Amino acid sequence: MYSYLKNLENRLTEDQKDILKRIWEPTVVEIPLADSRRDICILPDGEIRSYGTLYASRHFAQDGQAAYLSSTDCGLSWSIKYSHGKMNSCTYLEKAGIYITVCDTYNNNKGIDSGLYVYRSHIGPDDSNPEVTKLSDERYIDSFLPQQSFFTDRIWFTTQLNGNPVFFYSDDFGKSWKRREFPAPHNFETVFPHKGLRWCKGSGCEPYVVELNKDKMMMIIRTPMDCFYKSYSYDGGDSWTTPEPSTFYGTDTTAFLLRLTDGRIITFWNNTKPLAQPNHKATMPYAGECVEAGTGENAFTNRDAAHAAITEDGENFIGYREIILNEARNHSDFRYIGGAKSSLDKSVHQYQAFELPFNKVLVSVGQNKASRRLIIFDINWLYETERAEDFLK
Repeated sequence: MYSYLKNLENRLTEDQKDILKRIWEPTVVEIPLADSRRDICILPDGEIRSYGTLYASRHFAQDGQAAYLSSTDCGLSWSIKYSHGKMNSCTYLEKAGIYITVCDTYNNNKGIDSGLYVYRSHIGPDDSNPEVTKLSDERYIDSFLPQQSFFTDRIWFTTQLNGNPVFFYSDDFGKSWKRREFPAPHNFETVFPHKGLRWCKGSGCEPYVVELNKDKMMMIIRTPMDCFYKSYSYDGGDSWTTPEPSTFYGTDTTAFLLRLTDGRIITFWNNTKPLAQPNHKATMPYAGECVEAGTGENAFTNRDAAHAAITEDGENFIGYREIILNEARNHSDFRYIGGAKSSLDKSVHQYQAFELPFNKVLVSVGQNKASRRLIIFDINWLYETERAEDFLK
């Protein structure tokens, strides 16, 4: 599962190894070409790719040039290359020797009808003619990249349908799939100081799953409440418990779970609460219906601090440290900085993370080029219990 780590290390010169080892606190190394969620992949030979689009006339436009940032030194430096394949960001299934990815309504830029698709290839991201399987005509959105079990041949990915989390899994490396939906939580209701449920009014959305052990899995779910919700599976994903509140504070943001080589798990999330809900119609007569209904600017505020915590037993997390602040959060022209071509949202919410050699982690975080970043930090930084500043340095 982690054979790529050795290949990453083998690509480094002695100087590059020393530079990587010296990184401690979160350090920005690049600005990704797309909003964080699922656009980074690490190839078996140790190349890291971060996909996106160049020259588009607007966000999600089809007239741009597919491209990716490439790093062959563990993310220390990056170069831009055009993408000419159809797979792009994908997961390498080492046990089967194939690459796999998911294409949903939102990331459908491959000239096919809307729906939910799985792409499989023996070639990799540059494959111009991968095997395509359509799973559904329904409007699934915000799918994450497939993951491979550490203990079995099962693979899975999470997505959402109509504001509700959905879990797809396969036991034949993506040839056939089964779907699991989730029972609705019983306590989604407006509580002070909120005036509405803000955007997600289903059972939660943008779910992400991590294996805790051979049979036990945990899903963390974005909600309109003041905390993320969680659900457990005790049979490898065949069935799930009713979502319930987790210990992670945060409203209307997306979390990510990274399992490390040694079994520890890092959670990335926004430990923040949105701003109070104003009357946008009174202050902005031109505001659209989505804003007035709480699905636009009314919901997506104060997502300006990203956090991380680590667990050694799958239950008790420590650290809870701030890994990055939104550089555009105090900009006087916040609404327009970065432009609409990049993304209408500007935040350090949404994540994707990978383990690197020498106890480091690479994290993609954020939306809009004004805010999103690629960062590297040392895992032991999360264990610090003291902090000091020398103003003479």
